[in-house]
Parts: sequence; structure tokens; C-alpha cells
Amino acid sequence: MPRQREREVPKSFAETKFAKDMIEKMSGGQYRAARAAMLEPEPASLEWASNRARFLRETICREPRKAPNLLRELHKKRRMDRRENDVFGFLAVFISPLVGDKGVEPIPAEIWLQLFAAHFDVAIIDIFLDDSFYTGRSELHQLYISMAFYALTESLHIVTNILMRFADRKDDKRIVDATCKRYLQNLEPFTAAMWKHRDDLLLHRLAFTGRNIQESFGSFVGPILGVINHVSKQSLDPYAKTDPREMIATSHLLHLCLWCWHHDTGEMILLMQSSHLAVYWTAIDMWITDRGKFKEDLLNLIQPTILEALGKDAWIACLKRDLEGDKAPTTQMPALKIYNTISDFPESEIWGAMVDARLYRDVLAVVQPAGKASPAMFAELLRLIHIAIGCTINKNIDGQKVLVSDELVLDVVEDPNLVTLIVETLLIFPHPTPCVPQWPNFIPSESCADLLLAYTVARNKLLQASNQGSTDAAERATLLRDRIRPHWYRVLQHLRPLPAVSKALQSWLQFGRDLQFKEDEERRIFQRDTKDGKRNCDWRGCEFYVRMPEKSLKGCKGCNRAYYCGAACQKRDWKDGGHKKMCRTVKD
Repeated sequence: MPRQREREVPKSFAETKFAKDMIEKMSGGQYRAARAAMLEPEPASLEWASNRARFLRETICREPRKAPNLLRELHKKRRMDRRENDVFGFLAVFISPLVGDKGVEPIPAEIWLQLFAAHFDVAIIDIFLDDSFYTGRSELHQLYISMAFYALTESLHIVTNILMRFADRKDDKRIVDATCKRYLQNLEPFTAAMWKHRDDLLLHRLAFTGRNIQESFGSFVGPILGVINHVSKQSLDPYAKTDPREMIATSHLLHLCLWCWHHDTGEMILLMQSSHLAVYWTAIDMWITDRGKFKEDLLNLIQPTILEALGKDAWIACLKRDLEGDKAPTTQMPALKIYNTISDFPESEIWGAMVDARLYRDVLAVVQPAGKASPAMFAELLRLIHIAIGCTINKNIDGQKVLVSDELVLDVVEDPNLVTLIVETLLIFPHPTPCVPQWPNFIPSESCADLLLAYTVARNKLLQASNQGSTDAAERATLLRDRIRPHWYRVLQHLRPLPAVSKALQSWLQFGRDLQFKEDEERRIFQRDTKDGKRNCDWRGCEFYVRMPEKSLKGCKGCNRAYYCGAACQKRDWKDGGHKKMCRTVKD
């Protein structure tokens, strides 16, 4: 029997089939479609660059350690008055969506390691530090900026998605760690240069892949945060002044996130419109978590970046844009999270501007009946909205929760979407314990209790004004009661199975008393007007008198006003419940 040939063991991770498959996958058709929407027709300069990339790839792979100096030399010799630029062909090698269809293979992992060992990342960043890089508004100037940014982002993805996670040799890990540290060292000069030249960045119609940097910056921030996290884990002292996470505060990263979010109006395949706000919030969360920072530190980080990057008006306009009803929940949630974060600083300038702009109305408008989003997504939206509205109408004084002001509370309560928020929450999350393990400090029914109290206080203020002769106040108080009435008994019978001591049930019963609802009367209205065919049994001794049965009930043929589980309940109600008198009265 012939001896089987022993399988050759890869010398490094870069030579493994897994690494090669990962690199190949990153250049696959489906991935390219998600990463880029190529311009049509393709600019002639890109066509030339993609054809030139085949030769330059061979040069790079043959001598990868010389690639950084070659890039610097090509950058200096570039000609922006003609499309034949070798620097375009060089960068195209690292842009799979551009050259994949031309038969140019992606750079293998072992070559990437050698490139990083030769400080290829620094060579790309050096291009962005050159002021002459941003001059000119021609197609070639714009394409150059776009291609350089794309190549930089791809190098970050290689480090964070492949090498950082799967490199196994010590030498490989040493290269990756050193590369990550260089990215952090260059983060401030890189973002400072981008911030300085922000008005010279890409025009949408000239941007490579149809996405300008304002739309693409989020794809850079995600992996750079991964780099920061990777390096910070190597620090033994979480309170050290040299903590890598300080780069989030000391660089212009947050400024660029907000500025790109503001100018991010294009339709993108990969990134959602809100991605820059999402990574802004993620960066802030990374900066403050487990670092002994205080609320004052957080405000001193957030407010200056907002005011310097956008100003109050643009900030509010962008939040309103992301909270619009036609936006996806994945776009609305980052806006809600940052709203809630800033609400922790009620005396701050930026929060005052948000309240003055009545941004809480936009928050309430996000509420939609269940079924328009996945259950988990809808639950998270409700949680974020509850927190937002609770922070808007309440403030803490000596540890006690107090309503902010009568005027503000009344404006919130008179928004009809508040009723939708309360009703949907109690119908979906009536239980007095956290409904999701990740929400240990949030109990929806208790949050509703606070909103019900605010609703009652606002209505009482209107009634007081009505007693003093205000016709307008009387009409507004009546409207508040009328908005709740169609839902009150429906929610009550939904809460009835809860223990009698349930805060949700007790709050709802008290709310009904405050609004002067009589349970028997509201029950008759519910039995009469219910639209889904489900009613309660009208025999008081039946368990389904207050609980909703699973099946539809049959009505009394005599009056067609009472409904029963069966003949037994109907006979008991006829004999002992008074239906005999009521039924004859109705017929008469």
C-alpha cells in the first residue's frame, strides 16, 4: 500500500487555508456588492488604474518591504492633470471591488503581515498629512482622496477582522500589536488633518463607489475602535493617564463622526444613515466605561464636540431627521440613546436647546403599535422612549423625583402619542419584573406609573384653570380623558390576571379613579364596542368576568347585550345576577 503523502504544516497563520479563504471571501461578489455601489459609467482613470494594478500587485508581492517607500514616491510624482497615475494603480491593488472583476487577486495574509512590518499603514496616513493632497476639485483629485481612504480602511479591516483575531505565531502577533499602536499614535494627526480639510472632501458625484467620505467614515471608525479596544486590554492599569481610550477624547475622531453624520445624506448599501451617530455613541461609551470617569467628565467630552462640530441648530435638525417615522429602528435607536445620555445633564446648554426645540415630541412620534418591528426591536424602542420621556419630565432634587415644570409636563401629556406609549407598554410588558435580563434597572410597568402620575397632574392643572373660567382648559381636560377612555378597560382586563398588589394593576385602577371612570360602565362600553369579537363573560361569578377567554362568547338572544361562556353561566346570571330584569327592560 503506497504511503500517503504527509500534509505540509503551514509555517504561519497567513499560510493556512482559513486565512486564504477569508481573504478570498472579502473579495467575493456578494461582499463587493455590499461594500460598494460602483459608479456607472466607470471613470476612465479607474479603468486605467484597475488594469495597471495587475503589474503593481506583482511588484508589491515580490518586495512588500519596499512598498511603503514606493507609495511615497508615487505620491510625490503624481500628475493630477492626466489619468495615467501609477499611484492610482498602486492603491487599486488594495481595493477588491475595483480590481476583482479584472482578475487581480487580493493581497494574501502573509504579504499583509510583511507590509505592516514595513509600516505600510504609516505610508498611507502620510498621504493624508500632506496639505497638497486636498487641493483641487477635479475628478482626479477627488478619486485620489477616495481611493486612499478606501485603502486605509481596508488595511484596518485586515488588522481587526483577520490578523488580530487569528494570528498564531508570536512574530505575527508582535507585528499586529505594533501596527495597532501606530494607528493610535497617528490617530490625532490623521483626524486633525481630515478635520482641517473637511470642506475639501469628496463631492458625491465624483466619489469612488458612489460614496463620499462623509458617507464612508463610519467604516473607518468601527475598526479603529477595535484597535483602541485591543491595545487598551494590554494595559494593566485602567486608570492610567496613558490609557489608549483617551485617544477618543484627544483626537478629532468624535468631531468627524458628527460632521459626517450631518452631511451623510446619500443612499448606502453597507452603512445606515445613522451609522456615524451610532459609532459616536459607541466611542463615548467605550471612553467612559470602567474608567472611574464621572458625569462631569462625560459632559465635558460630549458638549464641546457637538457645539464645535455642528452647533445647536444642526445638532437638533440631525436628531429630528433620524427620529422621523419612516426611518428604521436601527436609525432611530442611536438618536434615542444619545438623547438619554444628554438628559443626564439637565442644566447643560445642549439639553436646554433640545428641550426648547421640543425634541421630546419627535421622541414620542417614534412610538408605533406593535407589529411594525421585530418584538425585540420594538421592546428596545419602548424602553429607550420610556427613559427619554421620564428624563424629560422628571428631575432629581435631594434624591427625590420631581416633575420639571407644569408647562413642560402639560406639553408632553397633551401629545396623543403618549397614550400610545402607555397602552402599548402595559399590553406587552404588564409584569412587575424586568422583562429582559439586560434591563435590570428598567421595569416598564413602573415607568408607566410615573407617566400616569404626570398625566393626572397635567389634567388636574387644566381642571383648576377650568374652574377659574377657562373654556380652553376645560376642553383640553376633556380631551385628555377621552383619549384614554377607549383603552382603559381593555388594559384593565389585560392586567387582571396579575397579583392584586401589582404596581401596574394598582396604578391603572387609581388612574381610572382619577379620571372618574366607573368600571361597570366602562365594561359595558367595552363589551358593546369591542372590534375583535372577544368579550368577557357577563356572569360575575365566572373567572372570565375579568379575564379574557381564548374563545369568542355567544350573546343572549333576547337582548343581544350580554355574553356568556355557556348555558350554565347564562342561567346563573338570569337567576342570581339580575339579567332577567335587565333583559326584559331592554326588550320593553
